[in-house]
Parts: sequence; structure tokens; C-alpha cells
Amino acid sequence: MAINKKGHKKTEKVKLSPVTKLNTKFGAKLSAVVLTVMIISILVVSSPAQALNLNLNSSKSKISRGESVIFDASILINSNQPIQKLELDLSGPEKVSCFFNEDGSIISGCKGMTIRKISTDVPDSGYGYSYGYGYGSEVDPEYEITLASDDYKTGDYTSSLKAFIGDQVFTKDGSNLNIAASSAVSDSYYYGHAGTTKVCLNNGWTCSDWSGCSDGMQSRSCTARPNCYLDTRPQEQRSCLITLTSGSGLNGNTYDGLESTINLNSPNNGNSGSSGNSGSESDDPTVSMSTSQIFSNTLSGITGAVIGATSSPSQLAIIVAAIVLAIILGLIIGLVIVRVSRRSRRMRKIRELNRIRYIPPKQ
Repeated sequence: MAINKKGHKKTEKVKLSPVTKLNTKFGAKLSAVVLTVMIISILVVSSPAQALNLNLNSSKSKISRGESVIFDASILINSNQPIQKLELDLSGPEKVSCFFNEDGSIISGCKGMTIRKISTDVPDSGYGYSYGYGYGSEVDPEYEITLASDDYKTGDYTSSLKAFIGDQVFTKDGSNLNIAASSAVSDSYYYGHAGTTKVCLNNGWTCSDWSGCSDGMQSRSCTARPNCYLDTRPQEQRSCLITLTSGSGLNGNTYDGLESTINLNSPNNGNSGSSGNSGSESDDPTVSMSTSQIFSNTLSGITGAVIGATSSPSQLAIIVAAIVLAIILGLIIGLVIVRVSRRSRRMRKIRELNRIRYIPPKQ
């Protein structure tokens, strides 16, 4: 430490090391980043939130050709963008894509369908914004779609509902549908004429009813119709038992650790025997169900419930807010650690300077 001629100590400026200067600049930049993230987070939370929940269910899972089935389609949306159009898809022996407007009016492709809108828009809260965190109007349109199966091919169909909102397309899978040949055709020897060639209906076979379940098997007999060009012979034997391990089974029954078998043809399980006379296996209302199918159906129901629960506007807003708060908290903790480290280095520097003792000049 320097001393002037009068014996007084001179005041000197402490020069900061390059490392200290770098830490100072880093701390300033980190503060700016934290402030920016906080502003963006506030804008995100207060901006319009868009949540969507689609549902598509059918009144029946199996019908005979000529019968009708009703699809119930509902949409829960919290958005500031209107619904441009909707689409009901049926995929199976033939593909049908039915496009219709938000008011239920048909656009194109709705083979054998009539659409009726059975709900209206939900009014907003009266303050210029709707429930949740969005600024749009919350709508809950619901549609009753009646399908007449007269002109549809028999077989298994899958259904799905699509909603076109803004530049996005939202899709929800619906119920499966089986269209079987009508019983009037199955019980008769009807055949039509195509030019000079006779064309047999119902695959050219007449089958009896399925027998009762005996030793885990059911049987029936199928005979060919006269003067028909025959398709593949229908199934005449099938299993009527399934194996369940411990856990819940059909109709809420609980099974112990031993394997148990259930007769799918038993009235206790809510299944009735086939009306028979059907030319294909898919026409029979009683089918064998494997353990893997039961597990698959249960799992899909659970995951669907979880997805539907997290699609509500309030829960989505809570999740977004929690993520933003976690990011802000992490940045604040990092800033505190940097500042504490800088302060400790500065204190060590001051202690080193204080160790220098004053030595008076010689007389």
C-alpha cells in the first residue's frame, strides 16, 4: 500500500480480475433471460387456450342389413376459432366419408345418413372471455347421425370423427359396427339373375343354429344350395370357452388364482345362441373372446378415460402454468447460486487486502 510524504495512506482502486468481470456480465445476461421468460410465461398463460374433446358412439355394435343405427357425435372445444367442417368416416368392406357443416347440414358423401344437430353453442361468461384461460367462445355441439344400412355391404366397419378447426384436424376413433346379412335372406333360397347366370345370395350356403356348448365346442351343419356357385365353406365348429386367471371377469365376477372357464353361450353371460343360417362367421352374434382381447378392450378404455380427463381446459391450463413456474424457479435458483459465488470471491479478495499491515516509515 503506497504512503505519501505526510505519512498518510493513498487510496487505490481495486482492479477486478477478468474472471470477475466475466461473472458480472454473465449475471446481467442471466437476469435479462429470467425477466424475458417471465414476460413470455405471463403472455402464454393469459393467451387463448384451445382444448378439444371429441366423442363418437353408436347405439348398436351389430345390425342386420336394412336396419338403422344412430351415431352420437359430440365436440367440446374451447377455442377462438370456428369449426370449419366435420367428417364421419366408415372404413370396412367399403369406405364412406361424410362431410357436414357445423350446423349439421350435409356437404357431401353421406351415404344413407341423416344428420340432426341436437345442441347449440354455450354462451360465454359475459366478460368477453369464456371459461378457463381462453378468449374464445366455448361451444359444445352434439349431433345425431342416423345411418340406414340398406345399401351398405355386409361386414365389419370402423368409425372415426374428424373436426377441422383453423389449420388443424382433430380425430377421434369411434365404435365398431358389424352389418350382417338380413335374416330374411339367410332363411331362404333366394337368388337373383344377372343376365343368364344365376347369382346365389348369402354365399350359397344354409346353416343350422349353433349347438349348445359341449366340451368347450359348438357345432352346426351347413348345406350347399342347389344350382349355386359356392364360396368357401362356412365354419361348422368353434370354441365356446375362454380361460380367465385371477382378477375381474365377465359381468363383474372375480376369479381366484386357479384358471376358470366361462361358457360364452351361457345366458348368465348375457350371450345368446346364433340365429344360424348365416353364411359367414361374422354374422353370428356369439363369438369366442380371448384373454388378450379382454385385456386390449380394458386397456383402451382406461387410456381413453385418461386422455379425456386431461383434455379439459382447466387441467391443461394448470399443466402449462406448472411447467412455466418450474422453468422460472430453476432460473432463479441458478441466478442465486451465481451471485453467492461472486460474493464469496469478492470477500476473499477483501480479506487478502486486509492482511497487509501498515508499516510506518523509518525516522
